[in-house]
Amino acid sequence: MSPHQDVDMKQIPQRPMALSTGKAIALAEIPEFFVACERVADPSLVSRPLVVLAPDADEVRTCSHEALALGILPGTPLFKIGALVEAHQIAVLPSNDALYDELSQRVWDTLAHYTPHLEAHGPEAAFLDLDGLTGQDLHQYGQTLQTTVGKWLNLPLSVGIAETQTLAKVANRIARRSKKAQGVLALLQPHHVEAALQRTPIQDVWGVSTRIADFLQRHSIETGAAFRHASPDWVKQHLRTPGLRLWKELWGFRCNTPGRAASAAQSISATRGFRPPLSDAKLVTEAVAALTTRAARKLQQRRSVAGMVSVLLTTPATHHASASHTLTLALPQATQSPAQLAQFTSEALSRWLRSDREAPAPPYLKAGVLLLDVRPESPTQYNLFEATDEGHQQRQFRKMIDQVHQKMGHDFVQQVAQRARQETADAPTAPQATLSWDDLLNVH
Repeated sequence: MSPHQDVDMKQIPQRPMALSTGKAIALAEIPEFFVACERVADPSLVSRPLVVLAPDADEVRTCSHEALALGILPGTPLFKIGALVEAHQIAVLPSNDALYDELSQRVWDTLAHYTPHLEAHGPEAAFLDLDGLTGQDLHQYGQTLQTTVGKWLNLPLSVGIAETQTLAKVANRIARRSKKAQGVLALLQPHHVEAALQRTPIQDVWGVSTRIADFLQRHSIETGAAFRHASPDWVKQHLRTPGLRLWKELWGFRCNTPGRAASAAQSISATRGFRPPLSDAKLVTEAVAALTTRAARKLQQRRSVAGMVSVLLTTPATHHASASHTLTLALPQATQSPAQLAQFTSEALSRWLRSDREAPAPPYLKAGVLLLDVRPESPTQYNLFEATDEGHQQRQFRKMIDQVHQKMGHDFVQQVAQRARQETADAPTAPQATLSWDDLLNVH
């Protein structure tokens, strides 16, 4: 099914069957998030074919539906679309993570007014816990979210509402593709859920990988409804606990609740490619510190802490060495502090690059930071050997820095470890219209 093909919703009416029974989860998502952000910064890009490059500027990161219609796909190398870009005047922009992070935070700050429990799911989506809204019209509730984000931030928003996260994903998918839904669908009645799942290919059900979809299709399970009606014993035998958990979610039994539980398997990442490659270990360390700070911001959005962190470096592959190198640290105390996380990664990486004879040789093509053992912010298990007032001071300091960032932008205050930034003629830079007065558009 085409991403913009209308979905037959004759059996899934919007009205008047959207009253909450006191158990509901909403998935709020910005369609084509990176493209939408670029169009907020530069309205002249609206309706124009648009391509956003990956951080290393070598391939397409994402593209607008206008560019998709011309045959451009994410992951396509830039040199392969040169003729299309010229023929159709496609806008090609470098990745602007500062803009994306800023607008993402503003979206979640806006949505937080409507629920006490919000869980970010990537920069473009978040789950909202709507439990307790008994008797309220959740379709109207979703429209309010959509209208508010549109008025305050000029960003599109699709909202899917259902009893579980997996069903909310299904509802959101239909809301984005259906002209009748217009971006909002409350999927609460059992026969409406069944009709929606009958129209949802199994590969489009959240949590079903390509390998699992191929396996299920070989057993004549083509849709979400067919999977839901499979025997739970068969599901557990072939797909183990994760498959059974998915099966339960499709039947309305929750296996996770937004903002109230976080799995230890969850992780948060931030990556950056270097163009041209870096050969200075000091610059690599500074880049990793900046990535750590960016990942820590995402951690704060989830109101979570991390107990482990991994640093990943990529170098050119050779016949005797791997191109990927990983350094993993177990933190003495789980934290969400950008300063503490950046200090750990910078000090450990500096020692590793300086002293380890097995350390990879430059040039470095890419760096990444992965926060692991992610769990709710509280209650926090303190280190027995750390004074509790020091933790209080850290929280007060972080609160003060957050207040500065809200007024001046996320990059106004930086860690010492990230003070140097590599800027070369070959590395395109993007304007930061939400963060810098100098980058605001001129209107005549």
